[in-house]
This record gives sequence, C-alpha cells and structure tokens, in this order.
Amino acid sequence: MSTLESLPLETIACPLCGSEASSPVVSTPDRTCGLPGLFHVVRCQSCGHAYLNPRPTREALALCYPAGYSPHQFSPVNSDRQPAPKPVWVRCLDWIPGAKTLYHWLRETHSNWTPARPHAEARALDVGCATGQFLLSLREKGWQVAGVELTPAAVQVAKAAGLDVTEGVLEDAAFPDHSFDAVFAWMVLEHVPAPLETLAEIRRLVRDEGYFVFSVPNFGSWEPKIFGRCWIAYELPRHLQHYTPRILKRILSQSGFRVERIVHQSNSLNVIASTGVCLQTVPGFRRLGTRLANWFVTDPPFAVTMLCAWPAKLLAALRQGGRITVIARPITGFSSTKSPP
Repeated sequence: MSTLESLPLETIACPLCGSEASSPVVSTPDRTCGLPGLFHVVRCQSCGHAYLNPRPTREALALCYPAGYSPHQFSPVNSDRQPAPKPVWVRCLDWIPGAKTLYHWLRETHSNWTPARPHAEARALDVGCATGQFLLSLREKGWQVAGVELTPAAVQVAKAAGLDVTEGVLEDAAFPDHSFDAVFAWMVLEHVPAPLETLAEIRRLVRDEGYFVFSVPNFGSWEPKIFGRCWIAYELPRHLQHYTPRILKRILSQSGFRVERIVHQSNSLNVIASTGVCLQTVPGFRRLGTRLANWFVTDPPFAVTMLCAWPAKLLAALRQGGRITVIARPITGFSSTKSPP
C-alpha cells in the first residue's frame, strides 16, 4: 500500500472532443495500491466518452504505480528456467478422448494476438511493456523488439533481461517514422492521458502494411452495469480512460487506422475480482471478498478458473466480454486534418 499523503490532481476537459460538459458516472477509492482520496469517473455529454476527472497531473502519473504494483512484479531475468512439471491429473488428460482439447479450450482467453512475422528483420514495439514478458515471447519468435515503459523500476528489470526498453512515455522515445511492423499495447491505452496524441504517434511509427494490436477493459460490457462502483476494471486512478468498442472504432478511424477485428476475451478475472470487491462490503464475507479480489492480480485456483470459464465463453460469444483485444491496420495514405483537443 502507498504511503503517499496526497496525489496532485487536475481538472480537465474531455480528452477526445474537448467538451467541458460532463455528468458523473462513479466514484471509488484506489482498491489496488491504496493511494489516498476518492476518484471520479465522468461521462462527456458531447461525445459520450467516460474518463477520470480530476485526474493525476502528468508529473504525478508515475506516482500512481508504487513499488509492489502487480503487473511490474514479473521478472523476465529468470524466465528461462525450466517450467514446473505438469500435475498428474493434467498428464492423465491424454488418456481421456477429447478431455485435453476441452481443457485447452477452456483455458484459452484470447487475451493476446500476434501476427505472423512478415520478414526476417521484422520489428515490434510494446508500449507500456512493464518488465518485458511479452517482449521476450516476441523475441523467441524471431522478432526484433523494443519497448517503452513509464516506471523506472520495471525498466530496470527489463533491461537486466537484455531488452531494449526506453523509460518514459511513447513520445519520449523519438523512434523514426514507420520503423515498426507491429505495435502492441496490452492494457495500456486506458492509462494514457491524451489518447489521440498517443494514437497519432503510433500511426507515425507503424508501417503501412503493419499492425496495431492492443487490449483494454470493455466499458461497454455488462460488467460495469452489474457491479457498479465495485467493478475492478475501473482501477482508479491508474485507468484514466474507459472505452467502449464504438468509441474505439471512432478514434482509431480518426487517427488513421481501420479496425480489422475486435475479439471479446473469454476472461473471468474481472468477474471474480469484482465479486470479491462486492463481498468486502458484506459483514461476514469480507475475508472471502478480499481473497477473490486478490486473485485478480494472481491466478485463481484451477477449480475456480474452470468453473468461471463457461460463463466467460458465453459472454464472449455474446460480445459482452469485460476485456477486448483490437486488431487494427493502418489506413494507407491517411493524412490527419484534425488536431487533438
């Protein structure tokens, strides 16, 4: 938990259209890192986008990720160690017709997607790469890789693994135009203060025949409607933006991308953790609620994962997944005529 006494905040206009007219959506404390204060999500009355307001100042953004922030705890330095042996029951699946196929189908959440490497010198950029776990997987597939990460501690871990990672925001890296065949941003765009500026920079970096692939929480799903202020994916004050698929399509088109596919992830972690947050407010269930909420940043037990996989698959099929992966391609010859607000 953070020992910070206060977080510097600023009141802003809508980061997508510049309108100052908004209506309240929800207010929550920081449930993950314990930063002080109550944080507010509002909805723009002009374009419908939901965003954090007031939000941390740009100088204070790094303070939102204190030591112990879970996505920064993985250490790729030791990632080449031998994997743990599979449990006996998993090995026994080979003897049951169809059981292994069903197991892998239930375990597959479609959280990440990687295009085929287009040529031997293909380059990939991971924006918000944390400690570099995904970069390592790309490098193992033959990609030349680079990353950008805001927090110094995570950058140090990534560099210790031999990865080329720039500390700061994407614009700080100053990569040459059209220098990447693929740009990835896993659960990152919700963290950026100026989405249109970030998308414009990504469009500058990706080659015309390349890919921009990213994931975000789905504010347009049923989850925030059902769980309300207990929805774990609000993740205030780190999540500055809350996107719906409709708004993502609009701003991607505005930034020079066409959406090739939106994949609704069959991921149950949001539901498990949000249920835990709700239970934390019920006397007699607080310990169970805390345990469920903590599974959001670790991994729930196998039985819980398998039990929740079925409704997660159904919701993904109904295009109501609480997390989405977007596969976008550059619009050839695109020229921006509109400046960000």
